[in-house]
Amino acid sequence: MSANVLASKVKKTEFAGMGSMMQLLGVVLIVVGFGFGLVVAVFFGGIGLLLLVAGGVKANVLLCSECRGKVEKAAKVCPHCRARFNQLDSDQSTRDEGESWKKTMRGG
Repeated sequence: MSANVLASKVKKTEFAGMGSMMQLLGVVLIVVGFGFGLVVAVFFGGIGLLLLVAGGVKANVLLCSECRGKVEKAAKVCPHCRARFNQLDSDQSTRDEGESWKKTMRGG
C-alpha cells in the first residue's frame, strides 16, 4: 500500500484477549462472592463490576480499513500499510465494523 490511499479507522471488539479475560474474571468474582455471604458478595461484586467495565473498554480496538492492522486512536497514518486516515475528528473518522457489515448485507 502507498501513502496515497485514504483509509478509515474501524472499531472492533476482540472476543479473545486481555479485555475478555478481565470480563470473565469479573463475572467469576461476582458469582463466587454470592457463595460467601453478603459482605464478601458486595466486596467481590464491586471488584467484579470494575473488571467488567474495564475489560469492555480494553476489548475495543481500532483497525485500519485497508490492511486490518491495529492502530492507535491518534494515528494519522497506518503503521502497517502507510495508508492515511481521514482528517476528521477521531470520533467521526472511526466507524463500527458492524455498520459496514450491515451495508454489505443490504447491498449498499
